[in-house]
Amino acid sequence: MEVDGYTVIKFRRLLVTCDNEGMDITGDTMKIIYAWGVLDPVEDDLTPIDKHDAGNRGVKSILLLNPARSDESRFPKEETHLTLDLVTENFRVPPVDTYYNCLLLKIPDMSQKHHIVKVEPIIQPGHELNVHHILVYHCINDANITLINETTECHTNNMPEDFHSCQFANVAWAIGGGI
Repeated sequence: MEVDGYTVIKFRRLLVTCDNEGMDITGDTMKIIYAWGVLDPVEDDLTPIDKHDAGNRGVKSILLLNPARSDESRFPKEETHLTLDLVTENFRVPPVDTYYNCLLLKIPDMSQKHHIVKVEPIIQPGHELNVHHILVYHCINDANITLINETTECHTNNMPEDFHSCQFANVAWAIGGGI
C-alpha cells in the first residue's frame, strides 16, 4: 500500500523454513533486494508487466525483527533446546601473522534429527583480536577418526589424514556476524 508518499510492504512467512529454499530470518542484519516499476500489480498478479529500469532497483541491509531482549526467545517455551559448547582447550596461538587452527571434536550421538537454531562464538577474554572467523565442519567416515580433541595447523602438507574427511561446512561465523 502507499501511505503519505511511502510504499509499505507487508509479508508473512516462517522464520525458519527448513526447506533449503530461503534463508532463515534472524535478528541479525539481513540484505533485501528490491525493484519496482511504474504500474502496480493487479490483485495478486506479480507478473512483471512493467519492467523496471536500472534506476528502480537496489539492495538494503535492514533488521527484519526487533532486537530480542535477553529475557525473550523467538522459540516457543514448550520447545526443548540443547546447548553444545565446542571449545579449544589449552591452545596457545603461535607467534605468526596468520594461523588457522583445526580441532577434531566428537559431538554426542543424537537419537533424532536436530536443527541448529543459534550459533555464537566463545572467545576467551583478551583474545578477541586473534579470532577472525570460525568454521564448523562435518566429518564423513568419522568412525575411523582417532585424533579426537587434537589440534593441528589447517591446510598444510603435514595435516593428519583424520582431518581430510572433514570437508562439509555446517556453520560459519566471522567478525561482525552477530549472534
